[in-house]
Amino acid sequence: MPKPQRPRNSPAGGAASREACNAPRPTLHSSRPTPHSPSPTPRPGFTLVELLVVIAIIGILIALLLPAVQAAREAARRMQCSNHLKQIALAHHNYMSAHGSFPPAQANHAITLTVCNPPSFGRMPEGLGWAPWTVMILPFLEEAARYDAFDMSAPFDCGFPGNPPYTGYGGGTTPNYYEQIKPLGKYQCPSDPVSRPELPNNNYFAVMGGGPQPETGVHTYPCTGHPTAPDRVFFNNGVFFLNSTTRPRDILDGTSNVFMLGESIYMNTPQGFPRCSNSWATGAHGDYNNWVMLASTAAAVDPINSNPINVAVAGSWDIQNRLFGSRHPGGCHFALADGSAHFVSENIDLNLYRQLAARDDGLPTGGFRE
Repeated sequence: MPKPQRPRNSPAGGAASREACNAPRPTLHSSRPTPHSPSPTPRPGFTLVELLVVIAIIGILIALLLPAVQAAREAARRMQCSNHLKQIALAHHNYMSAHGSFPPAQANHAITLTVCNPPSFGRMPEGLGWAPWTVMILPFLEEAARYDAFDMSAPFDCGFPGNPPYTGYGGGTTPNYYEQIKPLGKYQCPSDPVSRPELPNNNYFAVMGGGPQPETGVHTYPCTGHPTAPDRVFFNNGVFFLNSTTRPRDILDGTSNVFMLGESIYMNTPQGFPRCSNSWATGAHGDYNNWVMLASTAAAVDPINSNPINVAVAGSWDIQNRLFGSRHPGGCHFALADGSAHFVSENIDLNLYRQLAARDDGLPTGGFRE
């Protein structure tokens, strides 16, 4: 009996068998890592020590960079302050070209004398001072509108009791009162924290001369205050004083050797002396004891920055006319009578400093040198 024959695989059937044999077998995954499986990759991060090191490095960098940033900011403020002083000095020269002389530190039509401490003209209402130099030069500071708002034929208040809004010695009734208490940024140094946009402070004073303080009570050249106010000094050997009409030819020492304007941080403020503060447009302060205090005017008597008073917390009536100073480290700016601005060290020789404030003393020999 013949044996049954096996059916031959067709080409298609053979291929299917081979594919079935070669097909990957399913594997069972276990949650347990096998000895041959790779370990899981750790997540990146900082250790506590590394984090503290980074924080320390950042702190050191800030400590190194912060003084440089502050120095750069102060350099910018100092440059802006110098530009303010140059513009004010230029305004004085333009005033001189238009009127034939520099403006007086303070004008007073009731007193024709130019002595440094004339008989008092009282306080109010007839005794109030008239326009100071800070108002007279406004048209030449591109502030003609502010100038036109003042009544130049009327008196100016000489003090403002209280904090803003002030009441004034004239009770706020003088025609110029409200214009006097409006701030003017061109008279403020950006480095002085007391000179804020809402306060009418002034950081630039005219130079009325200088020298050693004479004996108390002596009312001769150079002058000093009344015995009741011995620290308040008065000079008329500089470029600006009461009713002065100084011309360049009167500055015999040379316009490049005489101080005309200087920085000050000693003006009375409402925070430090609320009983009677000043503004950039304050009139002359007269008293019945025969003394007159000129606002925004000072003499070179005490060294630069030598008084540590903070006008934000204390009054400065007795010192604001004695010296100059600033919040800039190491000195303050001065404008010479030729219109140039210079930074003068607080360590300048005191005699030289005083001589530079006088217009015709023949000193210092050799002139001004930075």
